[in-house]
Amino acid sequence: MIKKLLICATIFAFALTALRSQTPLQEDYGAIQTAHDFYYDKKYAKALSAYTDLLESPLQTNTKDLIRLNIGRCYSELGDDVSAIQSFRALIDEKPDDSYSTQAVYQIANLYANRYQYGEATQACRKLAEKYPDTKTASIAGYLTAQYLYYDQRYDEAIKCYHDYLNNYSSSPYRVSVIQTLIRIYRSRQEYKEAEKLIRDQLAINPSDTNLFEQLADLYKSQGRRKEALSLYQSVLEKNPGDTDLLKKLGELYAESGQKDLAIEQWSKITSSGSNQYYRYQKLGQVYLSNQMYDKAVDAYETALEINPKNSYLYTQLANVYKIQGKIEKVVDTHLQALSIIDIGYAGRGEIIPELAEIYEGNQRRQLLNNIIHRIEVMLQQNPQNAKMVLALAEIHFHQADYEASLRNFRRLSNLYSADQGRQLEKHAQILEREGIFSATQFYQAIAEFYPSSHLKRSAQVKLAQLYKKAKRWKEAIAVLRQISPSDSSTQVLLGKIYLDGLHNLDIAEGIFQQLSSQQLFPNLRQQVNLLIAECYILRGRSTAAQSILGPLVKKPGDFQLPAQKLIGDSYFFKAEFDKAVSHYKKVLEISVSDPSSNDALDLIALIQSNGDFNKLPLKSYVGAVAANRRGEIGAAIQICQGVIQEFSNSFIVDDAWWLIAQIQERQKAYTKAIETLQNIIEVSQSLIVPEAQAKIADLYLLKNEPELAIQNYTSLVADYPDSVMANYARQQIDLLGKNQPVVE
Repeated sequence: MIKKLLICATIFAFALTALRSQTPLQEDYGAIQTAHDFYYDKKYAKALSAYTDLLESPLQTNTKDLIRLNIGRCYSELGDDVSAIQSFRALIDEKPDDSYSTQAVYQIANLYANRYQYGEATQACRKLAEKYPDTKTASIAGYLTAQYLYYDQRYDEAIKCYHDYLNNYSSSPYRVSVIQTLIRIYRSRQEYKEAEKLIRDQLAINPSDTNLFEQLADLYKSQGRRKEALSLYQSVLEKNPGDTDLLKKLGELYAESGQKDLAIEQWSKITSSGSNQYYRYQKLGQVYLSNQMYDKAVDAYETALEINPKNSYLYTQLANVYKIQGKIEKVVDTHLQALSIIDIGYAGRGEIIPELAEIYEGNQRRQLLNNIIHRIEVMLQQNPQNAKMVLALAEIHFHQADYEASLRNFRRLSNLYSADQGRQLEKHAQILEREGIFSATQFYQAIAEFYPSSHLKRSAQVKLAQLYKKAKRWKEAIAVLRQISPSDSSTQVLLGKIYLDGLHNLDIAEGIFQQLSSQQLFPNLRQQVNLLIAECYILRGRSTAAQSILGPLVKKPGDFQLPAQKLIGDSYFFKAEFDKAVSHYKKVLEISVSDPSSNDALDLIALIQSNGDFNKLPLKSYVGAVAANRRGEIGAAIQICQGVIQEFSNSFIVDDAWWLIAQIQERQKAYTKAIETLQNIIEVSQSLIVPEAQAKIADLYLLKNEPELAIQNYTSLVADYPDSVMANYARQQIDLLGKNQPVVE
């Protein structure tokens, strides 16, 4: 023992000396973490740009290999399979025996397998195994080759491949998986002799492998060879008396033979063997439930709960037994007990209310939940400080879409349980936001109000501002953002964008962006600010200044390349240099065809190419109106549009001019005027824009709080243009209005 310690000490001292002799690399941990954050937030373009920059900096070997692997993953997520495979292959080429290389093999195969292209995945893995024999790469590639043959239901080839793998990789950790899959194939094909031969061949290699004996017993059981199975199960149990799966199988064997008492005797050993842990009783409860012994299942689950009373899954399983028996009162009692005992924030607690709500449907559900509310209120009268039940009350009201009552109880919770700091509120706000329910704003506002010192406050305010922005409630959005510190650069960007895109106040917007540009910003935020300044320059007619900012961004692949290219197109569009604009918009489509900027570029190309009449003079005037509108010069924009309509009444651009006037009027909340303007399109025009104008008129009636007229216009749209895309939208709106649900803004 002393000799071993001396050897270890010598090795340690040598390693320490070697480490000290090296100059440690000074990695930029902040930049690395930022890149990883982008990746795990699924912002793959940003992650790719950040990772690529990091490769130019000093990195430890493991860090560098992980970054290279993630670069390949980013390309994969962005749909660039060629670059992804090149990245993964480069990693494998350098270190085919490295763990990151084995992950790269997985990634290459998954590029095909995720699209169910198992043939291509198999071919790729075979080539890798051939290229790098006797390496970890070959091992994992060989295993995956067999797996994908199996997934592709090419069972004969898979069987051969699995057997080759067992012969070639005797120490592989995947052997167990290979054997189990082979047995599964043989059993599904009822090739029991082959399965038994495989197991016995493996037992000849490893005669002490109890897992193989258990699989042989399973094989006998599936063939009805109960005596042989029974003997094997018993022999394996002698070596592993506490194995709950074996006890379960042995009991099932007795039960299938009609020996119910012997079955129960074996199953009872599940809890008597080993330590008295809750999961053994949970296992016993599952066994009794699957064998329809409900009373015994209840006893087992109740015992498990005595041992572990805060396990939400146990309550759910117990309630499920009662539900099968039709004992609804017991189901409710069990879930209420769970709500009163399981601590706030514990896993599974949030699933209890949905479980209760699924007992009934319609009026019965509402009646049940109202009864539960009453019972909880009685409990709270006895103990008003019970934060768990206050949360339960908030959750039930939320489930019933009574958001005001829900928020009242969340306020109570904030006074009783300060440790939560708004996490429960945030969770419910996110649910509403995902479902497009505008009441999410109330919940985000409540976070800031109920938890003013919480770290969630700022993120809630940003979310709130974004929701107001989406609903075009600009003043509310600005008011929220003004509550956040002016030194918060990212919120200042959002504030500037509201002035630019929402209120069309170019002066204030540009002032905010210019002030930000003078500050020290993170690289990504600086590039975003530069894009916005360039956009302001374009609207002011300073196209050369804008292009000087955008040029470097276009040359560098990354998250800002595409919007920069789109803005260069805009710089020519607003100068009425339409051929150059189209040329640059097409470059946007070369970068990506699935980005919002790409859709905008397509629309503008279509606008230019569809309005070549009158030597493009109407188009030039219309573009001037758009620019004036974006600068906030509303009077000038309307005047220019009216001039186009009067002077070029037969021009294709007239519909767009009417539409721009209607947009301005809507922004001014002059809904009646906007409706009258859009009627001009419907009455005169024969263009494809008519269904969209009809839908917009219906939307405007909703804003005027005249739902009957809205439904009338939606119905007319469906009748007149049943095959239009807008007809589907109209049907959805009619359905929502018919159910008296708030229409999503």
